[in-house]
Amino acid sequence: MELTTKQEKQLGQTQWFHATLLRHLESLKKGIDVKFNLGSELDFGSGFYITPDFEQARKFINKQVEVLNRSTSNNNIFDSEEEVGIIVEFRISNFIEIFKSTDYHCHYFAKHKK
Repeated sequence: MELTTKQEKQLGQTQWFHATLLRHLESLKKGIDVKFNLGSELDFGSGFYITPDFEQARKFINKQVEVLNRSTSNNNIFDSEEEVGIIVEFRISNFIEIFKSTDYHCHYFAKHKK
């Protein structure tokens, strides 16, 4: 994959964040399954998404938890546990090499502009 100088600079960071639900943590500890959300994809399709921007991860998971908990409380007459959002931090030192490698299928998404 060809990367711009700006992309290489961002991918050179070592601190990355993944927003998810607490109920998925044990599965995540066993390894990353990039097909985990296959069939229930959001904006960019199936995959494992990370961002160097903690606030972006926080806003994403807070919105997801709000929607899920609202849906559960409105549609379930039985008591059910509310979803809890978490943000997992990863340290990746060779991200540029991963993106350039043909062994991996990577995509770079620029931040959404508001």
